[in-house]
Amino acid sequence: MRRLPLALWLITTLAGIAQQPPGLHPVRRFPLRAGELAISRPVEAGKPFTVAGERGAIFGEQNGTFEAWLHPVKILSGFRIAAELADYPVPIDVTALAAVIEVTPAMTTITYSHAAFTVKQRMLAPRGDMAAGAIVLFEIDSIRPLRLTFRFKPEMLRMWPASNFGTPNAEWVNKDGGYYILHTDNPEFSAAVAMPRAQPGICRPIRSALRHIPWS
Repeated sequence: MRRLPLALWLITTLAGIAQQPPGLHPVRRFPLRAGELAISRPVEAGKPFTVAGERGAIFGEQNGTFEAWLHPVKILSGFRIAAELADYPVPIDVTALAAVIEVTPAMTTITYSHAAFTVKQRMLAPRGDMAAGAIVLFEIDSIRPLRLTFRFKPEMLRMWPASNFGTPNAEWVNKDGGYYILHTDNPEFSAAVAMPRAQPGICRPIRSALRHIPWS
């Protein structure tokens, strides 16, 4: 079976980890090397960004929505984030809160800013034959319990003129934190979308969701 790896990771501060429900602890925050070269500016909705590497790429808009590729296959598209705050019954479209985009040689970061929380979406395409094609790190600070839902459309589309194998189905595998396997009509062609310490969401016919409660 040809399995293409894509990774999505959640990172929070140590203070928030201590109060997490069992089995839902996010990844402990680790240092990210800050380069001297950086371009930072306010987000301009509708304008594009690109994070490209040897094995994968992320193409998106500055509001944080994106499609992810593991060359030469588009794995998913329409990635969006929604939030639910404790004691606040109105769902929050996090993509509407995109405030700042920062580009460095190592990664591109989009910061979402709300009165009660901040989310940094750090995107990179690692080098090396064994590296995941694309990685997205979510760094989260919140003053209230917060649930984030990550939505995307499974694609599994090979670059033209290669043939494709139908609309993929998403199967949640609860192992080592959980991940989706995107199955196609070809049993030798599938992909994995991983998010450690996440919970599966509702799988509609052409959409999937990953959920996590990163703060309490």
